[in-house]
Parts: sequence; structure tokens; C-alpha cells
Amino acid sequence: MLVSALPFETEDKYYLVRMTTQEAIDIISDDDDYDEEGTLKEESREAYEDKYSEEMDIPADDDDEDDSYDDDEDDSDDDEGEDEEDDF
Repeated sequence: MLVSALPFETEDKYYLVRMTTQEAIDIISDDDDYDEEGTLKEESREAYEDKYSEEMDIPADDDDEDDSYDDDEDDSDDDEGEDEEDDF
């Protein structure tokens, strides 16, 4: 038997409710926040983001912001201190 889990949220707690895959499919198909394919509708997603982004202080998406790691090829400072012995 395949098992799935759906989130259930209260003011204080966030639960994952274990159920069969068919039960999860039935719940999502009956929920007005999801489309026919089981994807969260855009307006429902935006309402959720609006409600919780202030509480969680999540910054708005900014495509100009650089999300990449430091890709400097000069890693000379990574080798500092290799010759020093650690005194424990």
C-alpha cells in the first residue's frame, strides 16, 4: 500500500497527516484551492503568500538579486592555515 501525507496547519502547529495515496487524491480533488490537475491555483498561492510572508518575513521575489554562490576562481584564502598544527 502506498502512503502519502498532506499538510494540515493550525495557528500553533504544522502537521503532516498520513493517508493512502487515494485518500490524498480525493481530498485535493474536492478542494476548491486546487485545479483539475491537483495544482494549487495561483490566487490561492498568492493569498497564502500574503498571509504568511509578513509573519515569516520572507522577502518578495527579486529577479535582479544574485542567488548564486561565490564563484571566484581565486581560492587562495582556502589554503590558509593548513601548515599550522592544531593544539587540542
